[in-house]
Amino acid sequence: MNNEAKSGMQVYLDYLREHWALAASLGYLYLTSIGMIQSGILFSRYEINIFEFSEINDFLLAAFREPVALIAGFAVLGYVGVAFSILYKRRGSPFSSGSLFKSKAMKFNIVISALCMPILVQVLFSDFINRNYERSVTVELRRGSLPGIKDANKPDLFLIGTSENFVFVHEKKMDKTFIIPRSNLVAVALNP
Repeated sequence: MNNEAKSGMQVYLDYLREHWALAASLGYLYLTSIGMIQSGILFSRYEINIFEFSEINDFLLAAFREPVALIAGFAVLGYVGVAFSILYKRRGSPFSSGSLFKSKAMKFNIVISALCMPILVQVLFSDFINRNYERSVTVELRRGSLPGIKDANKPDLFLIGTSENFVFVHEKKMDKTFIIPRSNLVAVALNP
């Protein structure tokens, strides 16, 4: 079957199948960078430089821990497919899918969608996303206590997030953030 008889979406999917390794690598890099940016923004609200407390594994898995990054990645994939189909239909004459991806219009669509999609997804799904952050928790430590807090079971601690080696909690009344090494934790329990 030649390119003229195929729809733009079929040509786009064929291109992705032919270049799946490149598409998967770029997609994973994109999702990881979105996860890193989101983590940086979230933790900077609490004056934490997350990059000081994180391992590379924390960011390699960011694409799967953050629903926003995953939704944005699929949205970019879908948007680029639709843009490709429209540009393919407008061209009208047979050409290779590779040449269409090299065109200025397609490059523009890819860059704009990659930059705007995470913001759009954040706005559209903000209620769902905000429910996942700042969950009330109870912390049990192996030794010591949190500075200024005698009993970690009593205060209003809220989980900000975790990394491979640390748990980040915020105490709202004192407006204080605590970084707890996992080696000093017995348990972290989510409060109902």
